[in-house]
Amino acid sequence: MKEFLVDFFKRYGATVTAGEREVDVALPEGELARKFGRDKLSLVFDPHDARAGIDLVAPGGHILRAIEEFLASRGRRSYVVAPRTRKLEKALVTEVLAPRRTKKLKLLMDERTDEEAWDAHFSFRLRYRGRERRDALLDVLVPVRPTEIREPSSVPPPPEATGWESHPRKRLPDDRAKEAYARALTLVDDLAAREAVELEARARARLEKDAARLEIFYDTAVVEQQTNRVATEVAQMRIEELEQERLRKRKELVESARVEAEAEPLQLLVVERPRRKVAVRVERPGAAGTIDLAFDLSTGEVEAPSCPVCKKSLARVNVCDVGHVVHEDCAAPCSTCGKVVCGACGAVVCARGGEVAGPECARLCEGCDERVCPEHMKACKVCKGDRCTQCLHRCAHCHGLACADHRLKLATGETEAQASLCAECGVLCPGCSRPEPRAALGRCEGCGRYFCATCLPLKKGEARCPSCRTA
Repeated sequence: MKEFLVDFFKRYGATVTAGEREVDVALPEGELARKFGRDKLSLVFDPHDARAGIDLVAPGGHILRAIEEFLASRGRRSYVVAPRTRKLEKALVTEVLAPRRTKKLKLLMDERTDEEAWDAHFSFRLRYRGRERRDALLDVLVPVRPTEIREPSSVPPPPEATGWESHPRKRLPDDRAKEAYARALTLVDDLAAREAVELEARARARLEKDAARLEIFYDTAVVEQQTNRVATEVAQMRIEELEQERLRKRKELVESARVEAEAEPLQLLVVERPRRKVAVRVERPGAAGTIDLAFDLSTGEVEAPSCPVCKKSLARVNVCDVGHVVHEDCAAPCSTCGKVVCGACGAVVCARGGEVAGPECARLCEGCDERVCPEHMKACKVCKGDRCTQCLHRCAHCHGLACADHRLKLATGETEAQASLCAECGVLCPGCSRPEPRAALGRCEGCGRYFCATCLPLKKGEARCPSCRTA
């Protein structure tokens, strides 16, 4: 309760001094001070600390009733317009897109148009019900932009919004309001669930002592029944009753540690943001591109679009030869043709050497389906198919490159060696099925086939293969 009140009064502009047992509040002039009938409060939470001039905070007390009425009166939709206090200046755009001045990069601001944008501020009251009750306030900001509704965040509304021009009849479009509210609820549910888990963990830690005392009590009661002089059947019945009661008490302890979270929407404050969209042309020698920026006329914030390559907000930009405006690090010259390319053009990083390869220079390996630069792409000697250097193997005889389909692995005895033969230089021995160089094979005088030196030992005077010898 203390944390809730501190958060509440701070949220509505009061100055709060929180002590160990007492909270002093200096209320700002306005609705809150009129609601309490004075501009200063001193709050305590223990009846023993109550005294003259000090307000006791208790369920059903006037302090909590006044807060309930204040929140109920504010539980409505409000629509305010942020004032235009800033002007669109090129220096602000340059600071975002090109903070490091360079003669090679130029920024030109072209067409300017106004656009609608809103900040939807939802206020929720969170109630955590468990062994102890705890309330909290949560503010959620959902930025609503012309082309998208962005991710929500736990951010309070700007305090100065209370003095901005109000338009009671204006509203956020219903479809946008529903989607923004759904996104806000998603964040509220997530944050409330996390807090409930933490509260349950704390409650279980506090219940460990209660659980220990419970076990000691029932263990002692069971031992007394076991040592009593009453009839054995009566004692056994009493022990069974105690064990059942023990199980029931354990379940009650576990249930008491559970925390349920409830979220109640209190208010929707819609802040209309005056924004101006400006087309910015980014030029460098030999290339140019255009992007649309949004300038907030109330805060001076420059909102850049996302980079088409990495999807992060643009800053420190460059432009590729095709005209894509990207981050400096997202564009680089092609290692083959020298053109400045980016991922939006179709440029890739060579899968073998890591070099940048433009879309016109990158080549697809037919063996592994990976894209590489021309330097790491060769043709198979046998089939002439394009393969990367990782998918090609050098022939130990002719030193040509062969793909996996036209490669014969050399073997030495029972173990496989790392050397290979291409399909033109090597052949499988029909006797032992081992790959051998064609030049190393001998011709059988009987059948005319060629065999390796093991199957046809010509040097030992044998001129017929094993099949012919046994025929």
